[in-house]
Amino acid sequence: LSGQALPFDREHPMSLQVPECAVVGHDVESVTRPLKCTPRFVATRWPVAGVRLDDSVTARVNPERRQAIRRAHSATHVLHYALRKHLGQHAQQQGSKVDADWLRFDFTNPKALTADELVRVEDEVNQKIMDTEPVAWANMSLAQARTTGAMMLFGEKYPDVVRVVSMGEFSKELCGGTHLSNTGQIGPFKIIGEESVSAGTRRITALTGRAALE
Repeated sequence: LSGQALPFDREHPMSLQVPECAVVGHDVESVTRPLKCTPRFVATRWPVAGVRLDDSVTARVNPERRQAIRRAHSATHVLHYALRKHLGQHAQQQGSKVDADWLRFDFTNPKALTADELVRVEDEVNQKIMDTEPVAWANMSLAQARTTGAMMLFGEKYPDVVRVVSMGEFSKELCGGTHLSNTGQIGPFKIIGEESVSAGTRRITALTGRAALE
């Protein structure tokens, strides 16, 4: 094998939610950031030393990294709510990226946030974390999801069956990513950056969990 693709003969425990696919093991843990995962395929950026066709390998997820990604991902939903509450309903998600206890969140806003606005948004997120609101998810038809009021991204194409993630009574969004079971598990939340991405689009970078304490 070239090391750029690892096909499997049966399903492995990795998910489609990159970069939440964590580790492919073959004697050593050699792949930590797959580019793409399906139940039978992993595409990687780097060669995987020593793996040959018909080799037996062990596919597994790094639980600590996965939990740190859950913290960051669940925090993006809380942040989205806080932005819309304190800036207005125009503050809609335009993109996001999550990693272990780190997140980047793009949203519509015509100007930079003031220091006071950043404090209010950060405080709102931390309040929802301290409230330990339950996180739940359910698969349903797209039509049914619309009736629940779940937030959908403008211009996004959704399948006929979608996954709705809700947090308490304050957030409900379509999302296929991995999440915590309650907001309290996010731990501390700290905004470390706010900048322009393009005209009318701002970006917040933030830390969660252990990273927010360092």
